[in-house]
Amino acid sequence: MERIGTYNNSKEDMNKWQETVNENRHARVLDLAQDRRQLASYKSLVNRFEPTTDMEKEIQMVLIKHNATEETAESMVLYIIRYF
Repeated sequence: MERIGTYNNSKEDMNKWQETVNENRHARVLDLAQDRRQLASYKSLVNRFEPTTDMEKEIQMVLIKHNATEETAESMVLYIIRYF
């Protein structure tokens, strides 16, 4: 009897999602973020980043030393990764 009760509860829980599942199956594109994205600027990412490896620490020092902008930082990082 306990198994039957558990099955019925699970079945009810699954039925709650049936409409959402059907909508997702027929959607051309799924947006899983559903507008909860946060646009982060280069500066905010840099301020929150904590380097953990020696390479990350070295890259951060180079970027800070040269007052890197988003564009120059990307090219510097690609250069460092490519040649070191």
